[in-house]
Amino acid sequence: LCKAMELVHQRFPEIRCIIAGKGKLYFDYSTYKDVNYIKLENRFIFVDELVSLISNSQFVVCPYKDATQSGVVSSCFAFVKPVVATNVGGLGESIIDDVTGKLVNRNDPSELAEAIIQLYLSPDKIKEYSQNIKKIFWKGDRQWSAIVNKYLLIYLD
Repeated sequence: LCKAMELVHQRFPEIRCIIAGKGKLYFDYSTYKDVNYIKLENRFIFVDELVSLISNSQFVVCPYKDATQSGVVSSCFAFVKPVVATNVGGLGESIIDDVTGKLVNRNDPSELAEAIIQLYLSPDKIKEYSQNIKKIFWKGDRQWSAIVNKYLLIYLD
C-alpha cells in the first residue's frame, strides 16, 4: 500500500491514506513516517473510530497479501463505501469487481495505485458502486435476513 501511495502521491499529492489497525508490520515504515500522505495508526481501533474513519473516506483500500474474509469489507458495505482490494482468499466473494469496488492482483503496487486513482477521479463510479452496495447488501440476496433464511432452509431439510 505504501509503495502504491508513492505512485498515487506523484500524480495527486492531495490524496491521503490512513493505515489503521493493530498488527505486525512486514515492511520498514521508517521511510514513510515523515510523509504527509500516509498516516499509520498501528493500534487497536475502537468502534467509534472505525465508524469515523470509514464514514469520512470516499472508499476504503484493503491490500491484503492473504485473507479468508474481512470484517473491514462488511463494515465498509454497512456504511455504503466501495472497497479496492487485492483478489485474495474470500475477498473476491465479497467484493464484486467493478460493481461494489475494484479487485486487483496482490503484490502489484502499480495496479493498486491505478485502481485508487481511477476511483478517485470517478465520483460517478463511487456513487454507482455505493448504489450497488445498497441494492445487493441491503436489499438483495446478501442482506442478513436473506442469509439467515438460506441457513434455515439448510437446517430444516
